[in-house]
Amino acid sequence: MTGNDAGPPGWPGPAGGGPQPYPPSVPPGAGYGGPPPPGYPAGPTGPTGAVGPTNPYGATGPFGPGGGNYQFPNAPRPPSAKRTAIIAALAGTLVVVVAAALILVFMLKDDDEKSGKAAPTNSATSGRFGSSGAPGTPTGPTGTARPTARQLALPPTLDGRRPMAESDLPSVVADVRDVFARDFADVELSVYGTRNNPDSMLALIGTKQSVRPSDFVRDFVPQTGAQEQTVTWRQPGKARCWATEKAVACMWGDDAHLLYVSSVRTPAYTIGQLEKIYLGQAS
Repeated sequence: MTGNDAGPPGWPGPAGGGPQPYPPSVPPGAGYGGPPPPGYPAGPTGPTGAVGPTNPYGATGPFGPGGGNYQFPNAPRPPSAKRTAIIAALAGTLVVVVAAALILVFMLKDDDEKSGKAAPTNSATSGRFGSSGAPGTPTGPTGTARPTARQLALPPTLDGRRPMAESDLPSVVADVRDVFARDFADVELSVYGTRNNPDSMLALIGTKQSVRPSDFVRDFVPQTGAQEQTVTWRQPGKARCWATEKAVACMWGDDAHLLYVSSVRTPAYTIGQLEKIYLGQAS
């Protein structure tokens, strides 16, 4: 190598003046990967490498890494869950505020379009609050009568509570009714109580349209924080209850009908009120 030759990559060759050897330990023809030898400037910095791909899932989700009911993108839906991607939500956890109470309302996530069918308005009738036994005591009577679509209806009073006027209800109540109307026909909803009474109750009924009510109840999936409760159901069909720290919701379905009741009391009390509606004996 002479003074007129190009130096190894990263540092220039020396000026003329006779043969110049490579630095020690650098074989002829090889690049120089370490720091430049004394007297030679450092070569230019190489380009910055590209940033690696971002994890598309972010942190672990609420149901763990892919466990529970967490649906990864493009994952196939469960067999019975065309409409049963029914994550119970309380508005992200949707909460209906009626009076000072937090009434648990399960919303259903669905790909179908809203039916837009309006629900009948319930008229208020006279009644007296607190007509039944103590909270936690099953109040539903036994019986074997199976209601027809005509017989199954929301009562004029529920445990002494009268329905609130539509104008007094929060707008989210209409949203709840609309969501149920995606899968059920003849949907009716009432909130029983007053704005100044934290012990309000919500009741809803519907009939089969696009999904069998008993399948809907069987496949219902509550959101984290709502735990399923053991209750006694003495009538035909399928009944289940869930509870959070603030409220209880019970749901029943058979081949043709759906009933839903929520309250701030106990599971036994709530399923008892649902059973009274089923039997047409609510008061």
